[in-house]
Amino acid sequence: MLQSLLASLLAACGDDRDAELEAKKLAEDLHIPYDLLEEHLSLLNLVNFGGGCYAVYAELHEAEVHVDKELFGDTFRSAPRLTPLEARAIRLALEFVGPLIAAGLGGVLVELLGDSAVRLAPVDERAARAMLARGLASARQHVTP
Repeated sequence: MLQSLLASLLAACGDDRDAELEAKKLAEDLHIPYDLLEEHLSLLNLVNFGGGCYAVYAELHEAEVHVDKELFGDTFRSAPRLTPLEARAIRLALEFVGPLIAAGLGGVLVELLGDSAVRLAPVDERAARAMLARGLASARQHVTP
């Protein structure tokens, strides 16, 4: 449901940074009870779906949903620039911890739901799917359909 809501908000923004949508129509289109729309928007604001490429914030104001979208694509397309000290710290951390793979829904869900799973690398496809399934199962327990 949240991905459909996010897709609708992004579609309304198009190439613009912000948009306004009729709240009642948005709720009807997505089959969200109108009295729960604000709760869904709040949950969407809490969850990071952007994968580091964008941030979306939406608020219900009377009969309209106001959407604010910020793109970070150019920032994340650039090659990382580490200071020598940062590079050394990463190298030492890898030597100390070892090659680990972490998977989960990400964002604040890691802290709220404890959805992440960590395994020693390399992992096969079956193990990766199991790691992601753990996060999805945790999210399903906390999100109303």
